[in-house]
Amino acid sequence: MAGDKIAIGSVEIISLVDVVIDHPLGLDHIFPEVPPSAWEPYLRRYPDAFGGPNIWRVHMGGYLLRSQGRTILVDTGLGPAGALVGAGTPNPVLVQPPAHLLESLQVVGVRPEDVDMVVLTHLHADHVGWNLQGEAGQRRPTFPRARYLVHQVDWEAFTQEAGRWVWVEQAVAPLQTLGVLELTSDGYALTDQVTLLHAPGHTPGHQCVLVASEDERAILWGDLAVHPAQLAEPDWRFAADMDADAARRTRHRLLDRIEAEGMTVAARHFPAPGFGHLVRLEGRRYWHGL
Repeated sequence: MAGDKIAIGSVEIISLVDVVIDHPLGLDHIFPEVPPSAWEPYLRRYPDAFGGPNIWRVHMGGYLLRSQGRTILVDTGLGPAGALVGAGTPNPVLVQPPAHLLESLQVVGVRPEDVDMVVLTHLHADHVGWNLQGEAGQRRPTFPRARYLVHQVDWEAFTQEAGRWVWVEQAVAPLQTLGVLELTSDGYALTDQVTLLHAPGHTPGHQCVLVASEDERAILWGDLAVHPAQLAEPDWRFAADMDADAARRTRHRLLDRIEAEGMTVAARHFPAPGFGHLVRLEGRRYWHGL
C-alpha cells in the first residue's frame, strides 16, 4: 500500500496508493480509436496494467517528496466514495474498495499537518479527492498547513463554468475561500530541486513535477501517459484528454526529453509503485518498471 520509494540525489520520492480498480469502462471506450487486436502485445508485456483483455487496471493516488526540508504531496487521489462527476450522476469509478491515501501517509510516518505543499497536477476528480474533509458546507483542508498549488490555466478552465464539474465545487473551489490556494505558472519553483512544468493537453493547465538533484533527474508526469502502451503508441487518444491534439504534441515532446535526459519517471496510473524508465527496443519506446 505504501513505502515504495526512490532517491533522486538528495530528494526522496515515495509512492502513495489510494485505490486500485478495474476501470468500469472498457479500453474500447477509454481509447476509442484503438482496435482490440492492438492491445494484444501490451497485454503480454504489461499484464499488471490489465484486469482482462478489455479492462484497464488503474492505480490512483499520489507521491510524497522530501526536498530541502519541505514535505510535498503531489496529487491527492480519488478520495472516499461518494463524490460526483456531474449533477446527480454517481461516478462509476467510485465502485471501489476503501481509499487508502491517508493510511499510506501514516505508514511512512507523515501526518496531514506535516505536509507543506500539495501540488495538483490537474483538476480531474481522481487527482483531488482528498483535498478536503468534512460535511458539505463545512469543508476544511485535509492538509491544514499546506498551500495547494494549481496551475492558473486549469483553475480558470475548471471554475469558469459553475455547476459543470461537481467535484471541483466540492473539492477544489473551496480552497480559495479557505485561503490555501496558490496559482502557479510554468517554471514555478517549490524548492531549488523541484519545479513545475506546464504540460497542456490532458487538461489546459496540466503540470508535471521536475526533480533535479546531484546530476540526477526525475519527472512526476501526472497524466502525460496513463497506460504503459502509450510509450510505444504516443498517438493513441485517451478519451479524457480535453485537447487530444495538444496532448499528443506534449506527450511526444516530453517523451523525447525524458529519454534524452535519462529521467526516472513516476507514473501514478501505471502498476504500483509507478517508478520506471523509458527503454528502446527495435526503435520503439517501452516501460521498464523499477
